[in-house]
Formats: sequence, C-alpha cells, structure tokens
Amino acid sequence: LLAMLNGLKVRLVSKTPPSIPYLSPEEHRQKGNDLVRRKDYGDALLEYRRGLKMLQRDRQNDLEISLRLNAALCLTKLGRWREVASLCDIVLSIDMNRAKAWFRRGLAYRNLGSFLNI
Repeated sequence: LLAMLNGLKVRLVSKTPPSIPYLSPEEHRQKGNDLVRRKDYGDALLEYRRGLKMLQRDRQNDLEISLRLNAALCLTKLGRWREVASLCDIVLSIDMNRAKAWFRRGLAYRNLGSFLNI
C-alpha cells in the first residue's frame, strides 16, 4: 500500500496479523487423530488440548470426553502417567460408564505403582 506524504511516496505496512485458520473442536479432534495414526503423540496432544480450550465456551460432553480420552492416549504413549490419571478422573466424573477411561486410569495407576485411589 502506497501513500503520499509531503510529496514523497511512503509504503504503509499493515499491522494486522496474518489470518489463522479457525478450527472447530471437532476439527482439532480429527487433526489429532491423524497425528496419532502417524505416531506423533506430542502434536496430537496439542490438537486435543486446543479443542478442549475451545470447549470451555460451549461444553459438549461427548466431544469433551473424546478429546480428553484421546489426549490421555497420547499421554500414555509419552509415559506421562499422572496426567493420564488426571484426565481419566475428569472423564469419569462426567460419565462413569467410559471403559477407555477406566482402562487408561488403571494403566496409569499400575505404572505409578498406586492402586489406592481406585
């Protein structure tokens, strides 16, 4: 963009940041799932967490549970057992009938050497 300032051509630079594509929580879940298939658990975890942050505004239980369980899967692959247990506790507080949450929490407790919280 050019402008005239006292007879001189001046280039104006836009201060607006480049547009960042908006992804819905479901699109973050799908992107995370693709990354899990490629065994890129760290980046998949980031996608699931981004989806969860978006859900803070509009809590949708099934999608929230799916994102938390998928993030817990990534954390198991990364050996981050306390975080696995914490995410599964949250899922089970929403829906006690989620077998994956029970399984992953048990796996976390086994790896932490703690079955006292069951």
